[in-house]
Amino acid sequence: MVPYSPTIWPSRSQLPRQLHLPTRHVGKRPCRPIVAAAIGNGYKSPLLFVRDISGRRFLVDSGSEVSILPAQSSHSRRPLPGAPKLTAANGTKIEVFETERQEILDFGLGRTYPFKFVVAAVPNAILGADFLRQHGLIPDLKTARLCDGITFLSVTCSHCRRKTTSRLVHVKLEHKSNAAIDGPSFQQVRNLPIFRSLADTPGEFPAVTMPGIDHCIQTRGPPVYARPRRLMPAKLAAAKTELDELVRRGILTPSQSPWASPIHLVPKDNGSCYRMVGCYERLNSITLPDRYPIPDIQTFADHLQGAKIFSKIDLARAFAQIRMSPQDQQKTAITTPFGLYEYTRMPFGLRNAAQTFQRLMDSVFRGLPRVFVYIDDILVFSRSAQEHRADLEAVFNRLQKYRLTVRPDKCIFGQSQIQFLGFQLSDSGLTPLPGKVSDLLDLPPPRNVADCRRFLGMLNYYHRFIPKLASTLLPLHQLANQPKRQPFQWLPAHDAAFQEAKQRLAQAATLAFPSSQAPTQVIADASDTAVGAVIQQRHANRWVPVAFHSKKLTTSQLKWSTGDKELFALFSTVKRFRHLLEGLRDLQFCTDHKPLIYAFTAKSERSARVQRQLAFLSEFSTNIRHVEGANNVVSDCLSRPPQSVNSTSYDVSCADFKQLAEEQQNCSDMAALAANRSLSVEHRTIEDSSVQLLVDVSTGTSRPLVPRSLRRAIFDRFHNFQHPGVRATKRLLSERFVWQGMSSDIAFWCNTCLRCQSSKVGRHQRTQLLRPPAPSNRFEALHVDIVGPLPFAQGHQFIFTIVDRYTRYPEAIPLKDATAIECARALLSWIARFGICLRLTSDRGRQFISNVWRELCQLLGIQSRTTLAYEPHQNGLVERVHRDLKASLMATLQGDPNWVDTLPVILMGMRAAFKPDIGTTAAELVLSETLRLPGQYFDRCPDEPHSEFAKGLRSAFARLRPVKTAWHQPTAGRPVFVSSSLSSATHVFVRVDAHRSPLQAPYKGPYRVVERGPKSYMLELEAGIDSVSVDRLKPAFFALGHSDAPEMPISPEPAQAAADATQPRPVATRSGRVPRAPTRFADFLLPRQPQT
Repeated sequence: MVPYSPTIWPSRSQLPRQLHLPTRHVGKRPCRPIVAAAIGNGYKSPLLFVRDISGRRFLVDSGSEVSILPAQSSHSRRPLPGAPKLTAANGTKIEVFETERQEILDFGLGRTYPFKFVVAAVPNAILGADFLRQHGLIPDLKTARLCDGITFLSVTCSHCRRKTTSRLVHVKLEHKSNAAIDGPSFQQVRNLPIFRSLADTPGEFPAVTMPGIDHCIQTRGPPVYARPRRLMPAKLAAAKTELDELVRRGILTPSQSPWASPIHLVPKDNGSCYRMVGCYERLNSITLPDRYPIPDIQTFADHLQGAKIFSKIDLARAFAQIRMSPQDQQKTAITTPFGLYEYTRMPFGLRNAAQTFQRLMDSVFRGLPRVFVYIDDILVFSRSAQEHRADLEAVFNRLQKYRLTVRPDKCIFGQSQIQFLGFQLSDSGLTPLPGKVSDLLDLPPPRNVADCRRFLGMLNYYHRFIPKLASTLLPLHQLANQPKRQPFQWLPAHDAAFQEAKQRLAQAATLAFPSSQAPTQVIADASDTAVGAVIQQRHANRWVPVAFHSKKLTTSQLKWSTGDKELFALFSTVKRFRHLLEGLRDLQFCTDHKPLIYAFTAKSERSARVQRQLAFLSEFSTNIRHVEGANNVVSDCLSRPPQSVNSTSYDVSCADFKQLAEEQQNCSDMAALAANRSLSVEHRTIEDSSVQLLVDVSTGTSRPLVPRSLRRAIFDRFHNFQHPGVRATKRLLSERFVWQGMSSDIAFWCNTCLRCQSSKVGRHQRTQLLRPPAPSNRFEALHVDIVGPLPFAQGHQFIFTIVDRYTRYPEAIPLKDATAIECARALLSWIARFGICLRLTSDRGRQFISNVWRELCQLLGIQSRTTLAYEPHQNGLVERVHRDLKASLMATLQGDPNWVDTLPVILMGMRAAFKPDIGTTAAELVLSETLRLPGQYFDRCPDEPHSEFAKGLRSAFARLRPVKTAWHQPTAGRPVFVSSSLSSATHVFVRVDAHRSPLQAPYKGPYRVVERGPKSYMLELEAGIDSVSVDRLKPAFFALGHSDAPEMPISPEPAQAAADATQPRPVATRSGRVPRAPTRFADFLLPRQPQT
């Protein structure tokens, strides 16, 4: 074989038979299997080898159309299924192990070369024509050098001097049939003369013939300009090449414009070269926006019902086919190291460029119903091959009429499935694009809030394909919305949500194309934290999903009743997918909340919000059907967190004797049970069956021996009937079954049942009271609160109360409304008389956590703190004033509603009343003397000069010292108690102190503990991280490996519990007695910790 130059090709007859190239057909894309030629032994090869900086040796072979890396010894020796077929010249198959191995090479030529190699069974690494073409590398066989056409640097290569019997020389890509690009019946489309006329040519660019489509730039203000940016050599060479090409085509022209924008070079997809674009940030900021609508990507599939054949057409330099308005060309000027140029055609990066091109596309394809255009991406979809040919011909005629050119290598015709706008389209529906999904799956965990928000934004693109996404992403949304001052902490809960979201994306469902004639159901459900729904339609006698919906509830929505949440689930779903549901004749709403089916017929009074939502739903349908919760699995999963859905009991049939018999044979515990002398184990045959079971008959009843694999399932089945306690469950199961360590297993599983923990009330926590810091001066620390609503009196309904901690001086100001502004005005009236305080204590009323109240405190320099929820004793000083104030009003008014006029008199009495804890009256501490009250005959203050009075007043106040509030020690009936497990619990339950319905659980949770304090814990609640009093908490216990367990279990294992139970436990009762468990119950009790 005579070698030939890689750049000057010999005639076809001069090539060896095994190197003949197949005939190229119009529109064929190069494909990838291998044809190799062998070199005989002793032949001196002119082939070049080059080494990168790591020492790896590559064969430079411009005759090979694919670049290959040899498989390593540690590499999997299994060929990759579906990989391209590689064949040597002698017909030998070459195994392929990978098709896209990303490598970054560096030959010392001034830049790096990223590329995706094929990994195959070859002796040498090969740099083929695809690598050389992509990176602009030129092999020079005469001087044995490899040259870079961009940096103009070169590197010396070495010749192959080894004598081998056979060596792989050329790796070429065999051409596959057109079916790889086009459907079998659409191979002739590329040969049509009309399609050939649309192909992009290297000459001057044509312009669109449609009048009125020139791009205009309406600006405000003077011209903007910038200096040219410095570029590195590789980018400078790429910019020069691109600039010359655009000038040659007439897209750019030299300019003398007062406008100037810098250029920016963006790496292309292959990473080898750059695309030059103008950086028009400053120009866009002063450009008036064009409000022409861009199609919604999320709704384009709504028109594809019945489509089975798809084609995609890609325009060549789409924006460059639109002329710039002559008077606005100067505004597009770009400043480069080579001079100032302006665009004669519409460039990338301009504001309103997408709107201008979309306006053109809508005008070009108006009247073609089976064509969807998103800017420069054209999708043609049809129900049959004949219909598709007619649609393509109509599209080609429109493109030819308006002189629009296409890129034939990017066009795809007649496919049953196609990739479009990040989705995979087929006749069965819409799925996320596998390549995009894999990119998201490869993302590392976020390192800051910006990365977290970026991940949520990218995932939101495929939101409607992923069930249960709102509940899954709840921890990440809370992390992304945290205050800026709070440090970014990536916790195990966040990582679990991150990984689960990526897993659900990988398992995204296929959504069918919606139909306006098919029966439709909206099945919705709500949980404590989110709402979810699925829209499904009946296609071909089966229900298929059309869209999924899930939404996290806001802080205010979390407080709604169950019925309101269920209604909101329907309302939010219909509102989001209104475009799909309008005009449907057969539309049905489904819910598992039975009272909701009477929503349109009930006559009870409803809130304005509920009435608005029902009125909105009635525009679509009034047919609401009840679905059992067990059958509402999809929407239930959309709304509930994983632990809520997975906590349902196992649906295991205890009557499956065959499975029980098989598991008994495989369980090693059966031999130990059979040898137990306290049991009488024998084989029993089940009636009407040939199955034999090992049972114990020592108690007079047949109790099957339960293997390990079925114990938890049997426990869940019997325990979930009623959720009884440990003793009742043990008796319930021990009468019917037997297994080794039965008592400890039952005790452990009962104590770790989340439903039991949230529904059963135990001993409440009661922490030691803490003394608040005593103020050092009068009016330094204030306590505020609101009383009301009271009966209307002179337009007032509330009372704003203020108490000074130092003097106990009370103030009560009538309010017409309990808004934050009214409270702020009342506080300012106090400050106007007594001055600014330093600290302010209030409860968590909405008035005291509003922006108005917070900004007022910041303006005046007041440190405002709020008490914990449902902890009124933390603001006990003002609560005691409320009790006295209300008692005095009730005793004085005696049914008279005019409390406003009575309030000043009662306040005077409260200020003049003697207080034993401070040893004087509040008025005397403020005014230095007692008040003169009505009916008092004599004044006990002697006459003295003003100077002496002032001197005595100063001396008296100098001797004043703050008096601490009364210290109420815990009584014998309510001693201090904090569970020892609480300090180590990773999750806790929170007692519901608000008003509960009769069947509502007394505890909510479990919630993750973020931070611990002596009186409060920071918990990760549904509404975010918040502090909760220790008195309302209860530790949560989880079973290791159970689906409800968080990342850290707290409770001991059953085996460990049984071992610890045999040890002495120095835990005393209230009377001081130390209980000792009998030996027969040693494996029944969980270990107990000393209580403090």
